[in-house]
Amino acid sequence: MVNSNLIILIATAIVLIGIGLSAGCCSTTDSISKTTTYTSTYSSTPSSTSAVTTAPTPETLKLGIGESAKSSDTIVTVTSVDRSKSYRYYSTVFEEYMTQSAEPGKDYVLVEAELQYTGSSSDYVTAGSFSLADSEGYRYDYTLYYGDDGFPILKELYPGQKVRGKLLYTVPSSAKGLKLYYNFGSVWTGAKLAYWQL
Repeated sequence: MVNSNLIILIATAIVLIGIGLSAGCCSTTDSISKTTTYTSTYSSTPSSTSAVTTAPTPETLKLGIGESAKSSDTIVTVTSVDRSKSYRYYSTVFEEYMTQSAEPGKDYVLVEAELQYTGSSSDYVTAGSFSLADSEGYRYDYTLYYGDDGFPILKELYPGQKVRGKLLYTVPSSAKGLKLYYNFGSVWTGAKLAYWQL
């Protein structure tokens, strides 16, 4: 019984990793661009798309909070950011609001993002396509967020469907120049990055 449960767990993990790695694998010539259809209460300066021609450097698009990055089948918008020592969330288990505090010397960065799939078939989206980096080049992956309104770890979307949720990152209190990255690429196509200056 234990062996069969372990085999099922390992097989499930392998399938989920394969799905995560293959997300976006069908579009090898896709490019990303800034879209201006999203309206925001935030003010930001216009930025331009820069296509990098050297192979080791990924294509990168710089955006402000409230702006959207668009590929041929995905639109990603970062709608809000909050950096603090704690965050408040609603627990459906305890049916009350609770507070989660960061460890001493650490801050939480809570990002709300929306992703819309505009392709012609289904595709999987994952919180793992987002990452945070500081001005010294340190990368931070998402931390478990306890609220019910979190961005899904893995979710299948069909044409026209959207997902919105919160991404949580734990960073040193001294971290500066934070940028939130979204990778439109895949293992097969290489990195195609958009980032939001936080």
